[in-house]
Amino acid sequence: MKANSIELLKDAYGGTFEENVKTVLNKHFDSKNAEKLWNQIVEKYSELFQKQNITEEDEDAVYYILPSVAVYRVLQNYWAACSDDKECTDVRHIDALSIFREIYFLDGQRGHDYLVNRFCEDEAFLKGFPQDFLRTVGEGKCEVICDTPEYTEFHVKSCRFIALTKELNCPKICSVFCDIDNLMYTNMHPKLSYNRDKTLYAGDDCCNFSMRYVEKE
Repeated sequence: MKANSIELLKDAYGGTFEENVKTVLNKHFDSKNAEKLWNQIVEKYSELFQKQNITEEDEDAVYYILPSVAVYRVLQNYWAACSDDKECTDVRHIDALSIFREIYFLDGQRGHDYLVNRFCEDEAFLKGFPQDFLRTVGEGKCEVICDTPEYTEFHVKSCRFIALTKELNCPKICSVFCDIDNLMYTNMHPKLSYNRDKTLYAGDDCCNFSMRYVEKE
């Protein structure tokens, strides 16, 4: 039996999806349109979940990709309908990708701030973070190049985010998924150095992640 998509959506973005979406929608739209768009996003997610052969075990799709596609599609449809409606007074036409980026980056900034605060409180966590980074981000889907407490490097050579967004005809949103890594892991602490200068999205042969701990003098 297929899971209840509405219940699954409550846990999207680590449980912050609805809050993030409504925060940004209420910033850019009046309350009536913001609520209307939110309801359409919920409907679109349910539609995507039912049409795609997705299981609850496909966590990237269930909790990140499909919710994001739902947001992007609904916003695209809103601007298209507004363009065709002579009575529509909303002529700003804010790019759908820009609004989605703003929504998704709320989650990324929250994650970044959590790590920054955790590093300040827990020196052991800071020193062990390169390996935690490997286990959290790359485990099970990467080629491990180096795995030490001070330095880890791994290459991701296939990406569910790219594959599914291409299948759903909105590959542009993958640029946001890539950018969120830089937001999350750059400038977290003076003793940590993060790098990823190749991405599958950009046409490279892999996404090359690395994290280094450097004891400062």
